[in-house]
Amino acid sequence: MHNRNSQTIELTERQVSLIGFAIKSRSAEFGFEAAKRDVLSGKAAFILLSEEIAGDSAKKMQTIARRQGVPVYFMKNDTQWRKKLGIERYKIITLRRGPLAKGFFKNVK
Repeated sequence: MHNRNSQTIELTERQVSLIGFAIKSRSAEFGFEAAKRDVLSGKAAFILLSEEIAGDSAKKMQTIARRQGVPVYFMKNDTQWRKKLGIERYKIITLRRGPLAKGFFKNVK
């Protein structure tokens, strides 16, 4: 399922908090179609994929993102914090370009 161009990460508490802020500020999108729309429109800073995502969905999203130069990260141990933030049903999270994504991205790299 994991592409050699994708990195697996385990989010820190600070990164989870930034996702919470991104949700409140509408700087985060959830699900395949929203991610695809943001990637193709140039709004996506990067994509986070759950470790629970189906292989086909992961592969499709990686292909779309790679063509547009958008980084993709697989999240390790993400079920609990997704549940805590009320987004447990979503396996794809897109952070849009902006200050929150920059702060988050600094911690990922």
